[in-house]
Amino acid sequence: MRILVALTAALLAASTLPARATSFSSVVVYGDSLSDNGNLFTATGGLAPAPPYVNGRFSNGSVAVEQLAAQLNTSLHDFAFGGATTGIGNIGDGGTPTTLGSFGLPGMATEYAASAALLPPALIPSSLFVVWGGADDFEALSAPTVAQSQAAGQIAAANIDGIVAALQALGATSILVPNLPNLGETPEFNGDPAAIAYSDAFNAALASTLPSGATLFDTDALFHSILTSPNAYGFTNVNTPCLLAAANPDCNGYLFFDAIHPTTAADAFLAQGFAEAMTPAAVTPEPSSLLLLGTGVLSVAASLRRRKLATRCVTASTLHCCLECPLEHSFTRLVLFGVRMRQTEQR
Repeated sequence: MRILVALTAALLAASTLPARATSFSSVVVYGDSLSDNGNLFTATGGLAPAPPYVNGRFSNGSVAVEQLAAQLNTSLHDFAFGGATTGIGNIGDGGTPTTLGSFGLPGMATEYAASAALLPPALIPSSLFVVWGGADDFEALSAPTVAQSQAAGQIAAANIDGIVAALQALGATSILVPNLPNLGETPEFNGDPAAIAYSDAFNAALASTLPSGATLFDTDALFHSILTSPNAYGFTNVNTPCLLAAANPDCNGYLFFDAIHPTTAADAFLAQGFAEAMTPAAVTPEPSSLLLLGTGVLSVAASLRRRKLATRCVTASTLHCCLECPLEHSFTRLVLFGVRMRQTEQR
């Protein structure tokens, strides 16, 4: 297993987000709200996450995996759903790691199981897979003890291992697995011993059991570095969620958008780190002032808006998908069909 410690020095040197030469045919993502680029929003007919969350993201702009794909200059197939546990269910509809909820919203294992057949076999070896989750397994617990949290963290890590192993069995050769930041350092949990215990157990288990050949990115180290030296990264507020500032907040200088999700500026550091992990020699960023980082983030966001990446032609009312729909929206169609079927059965 290749373990990547967060490249703080490289991140500080990178003031813009240049496109990188890459041999990756696509970026394929399994995850939760940290990576969801609108799947839950589509599946719920635009109900969640509602504004001021931006364009169905749990943030104020593009999330880390979107920025990663833009940097690598390749397509993105994002199967992540907000609320996904590492297992079967999704906390958004009362699901758990072992059970589906009332509407069948997927956990990460379900994301993989429902989409694996959609992946073109010829492209699997040349694609970069990102498998990132775990926080919602803790959210699914009810007032857990430290011991219960530790056990849940180990189980969640094993679920991640299982998805990675399954991808490798399909022929995937490039798999990035970010660990979790210390949940106890987020505004939502703010020093909660159970949250800290869960994060530590999850990260320790990943470090020791992740299948050989996958790359482990140390998100925890990066976030801790930002929290202890915020000015070095261009942040002025790392404790208060941006959403508490105003109804239509200006998140400039904020690390957190809400009580647990990072701002798009924070996601830029994650995307840069992810890219460095998978293409360490592809591009040497030119040293420049960190104050220009915001310009880089805005340019990536503008690029994503221009490209649109794909037309969202799946809707809760029609359940139709056009021929140009990318893989992830074919999967969203399956989820929406499951929601509609469950609603019909309940009538």
